[in-house]
Amino acid sequence: MFSRPFNTTAIRAFQTNVSAQIAKKSGTNTLRKTLLKEQSPRRPPAVYALYLKSIMPSVRSEHPNATFVELSRLANNKWKSMSDHQKKPYYDESHRLFKEYHSARAEIEKTLPPKRPSTGFILFCNDVRPHVAAEHPLLKTTDIVRLLGEKWKALPFDKKNRYLDLAARNREQWKLRNGFLS
Repeated sequence: MFSRPFNTTAIRAFQTNVSAQIAKKSGTNTLRKTLLKEQSPRRPPAVYALYLKSIMPSVRSEHPNATFVELSRLANNKWKSMSDHQKKPYYDESHRLFKEYHSARAEIEKTLPPKRPSTGFILFCNDVRPHVAAEHPLLKTTDIVRLLGEKWKALPFDKKNRYLDLAARNREQWKLRNGFLS
């Protein structure tokens, strides 16, 4: 039917009624992120934001000529003077909203295309990162990744090949599992 290879990710994207612009993006992980961003519910507000939403109308009515900064300061002072018992309803509401958010997001993630398997370098990093982080506890994450890249480049071919072979096996299993091979 097709005379040349086609992008199965793009076809799946069209089947799930996603815009053509998104479907043209090459990688499945890029597609996953884009779909998740489009379909995910909005992140619920934090505890203090819930409090502000409920208290601001009354603070605004008490001080009609105050600026937003002054109103925020007044609301913040009220929040600081509240006991933990008085704050508990806001914490409970925030907790409930976050539970709903995470369950809705988990449902959406089930419908997304599968993640691609890790590359040889990523498998190497997953093995070596804890040891490097323990040896250099003061290094930032970016510096640790830079060090891992140097270690990967200096790795002998036989050890590097072990990770590359594992990545190739994982990629083939992923293709079989997700119908990318016929």
